[in-house]
Amino acid sequence: MRHLYPAIKPYLRHTLKVDDIHHLYLDENGNQQGIPVIFIHSGPGGGCNRDSRRYFDPNIYRIITWDQRGCGRSTPQACLEDNTVAHLVQDMEKIKNYLQIGRWVIFGEGWGGTLGLRYTLAYPDSVLAIISSGIFLGTQADIHWIYQHGLKSIFPDYWNQFIENIPEKQQSNPLAFYYDRLINQTNDLIKMSYAKAWGLWMTRCSTLRLNQKAIDDFQDNRRALTTAKIAIHFSIHDYSMTTQDLFKQIESIRHIPGIFIHGRYDMLSPVSNSFRLAQHWPAAECQIVRDAGHSAIDPAMQDALVLATEVFANRFKNEFNLNHSS
Repeated sequence: MRHLYPAIKPYLRHTLKVDDIHHLYLDENGNQQGIPVIFIHSGPGGGCNRDSRRYFDPNIYRIITWDQRGCGRSTPQACLEDNTVAHLVQDMEKIKNYLQIGRWVIFGEGWGGTLGLRYTLAYPDSVLAIISSGIFLGTQADIHWIYQHGLKSIFPDYWNQFIENIPEKQQSNPLAFYYDRLINQTNDLIKMSYAKAWGLWMTRCSTLRLNQKAIDDFQDNRRALTTAKIAIHFSIHDYSMTTQDLFKQIESIRHIPGIFIHGRYDMLSPVSNSFRLAQHWPAAECQIVRDAGHSAIDPAMQDALVLATEVFANRFKNEFNLNHSS
């Protein structure tokens, strides 16, 4: 089984002003002359960490990690203004141009796969290949699965804890209730309690086996509030793509190689997302990982993702005059 590459430190860090409000944190790692790859973190509302750059051979890849608007080390923290899918797609292209990159590999986890797909549709000439894990397509069916009629039948005990502080008349639409509490609530303690309850629900459902470290990480005050606010903001307002629209657009990128990796037991984003996507995309393949859920921290998912980066390292190394054995 493949493991993540050893931890490395960035050789350059940047703060990129993308408009009058938002400043993005990004860094560069690995081989400055290597195959460019951008890591797109999960969420919405998540952020990068030291493991984000460890899926890639640092001798082969020029690894770009960045925190999306309002996330991680980008500022202003948890800002929802001018924070949409369209803005994030444009941010990626601004990063590419700022770093003087011609084409790059897109690598996205969960929501990051969604954003990577939307970027690829908008800028196909900028993409060498795309890798995604547990892709969340952002359709109404995906959202209903999480907040209405799907997950609660699999995790009824976790669901009851998720809705226990919601008035009975509002329990049929927990997403709207949580949005109101996280966006409109003025009491910070109450707001934080709902952010942590949302994070607990999502984290418990994301791994094949309960992962206490992942749960503890999402209970950090700053991370809990940022992730919950931004994720629910996007769920309410801005995913908007229908499956039919998506598959119509695939025609324009069907030549771009892709590897879609999905845990067989992914409860947050059904494996049918990646399977159907690959069926409409001749140059892409779907790999179903037997012993994995949604989260990329499951060891079997990490194995598959590292292998996927090796596949494209071998495919593109000659184009960048690289020796994979170096």
